[in-house]
Amino acid sequence: MKTKLSALILIAALLSQTIVSCGSTDGDSETTDSVTTSTSNETTAETTEETTETTAPAADVSVTELADAVKEALGDEYLPDMAIDAEALDATFGVKSEWVEEFYGEMPMISFNPDTFLAIKATEGNVENVEAALNSYRDYLVNDSAQYPANVQKVNASQVYTNGDYVFFIMLAVIPDELLDDADEQAEYDYCIETNQKAIDAIDALLG
Repeated sequence: MKTKLSALILIAALLSQTIVSCGSTDGDSETTDSVTTSTSNETTAETTEETTETTAPAADVSVTELADAVKEALGDEYLPDMAIDAEALDATFGVKSEWVEEFYGEMPMISFNPDTFLAIKATEGNVENVEAALNSYRDYLVNDSAQYPANVQKVNASQVYTNGDYVFFIMLAVIPDELLDDADEQAEYDYCIETNQKAIDAIDALLG
């Protein structure tokens, strides 16, 4: 009888240890999972912060680079060849020097051609001032200035284009003789718009 009682007590003790051991293992597992999750979240947050801090700003492009890209895109259709200086920028286009960080501008030496390309990087807070001045100049050309008949649609198709801090005045095209001979004003206008768009595409390729 004592032997059976002793055996029962021993079995009960073993069962008790087994239950305690299992409970302890589950608890340790939950603790480990919690620590792993927390560490993973902290690592992700740190990685995100590092990525944000090390992301480089878009490359700064000079107005000369932009002009070169436009010339390459248009080839022989780029006619301007006389530099626009700071005095003309103000007197002709109404753009004040304090609004300009840097600029590149050209017009043709031959007055028969009105073709003009102007690239201006505005100083901080002055993009709208530059836009307004160039739009006023364009309005003058379209509404008030006398133009050779062959240039009317080229002037009408001129554009003031803005990308970020850069503002452009674009009036570029060599209208084919066949369009001029046909006196198809809409076709002439469309051709000039397409040529100006080539310039804009070249600009956007550099500025994004």
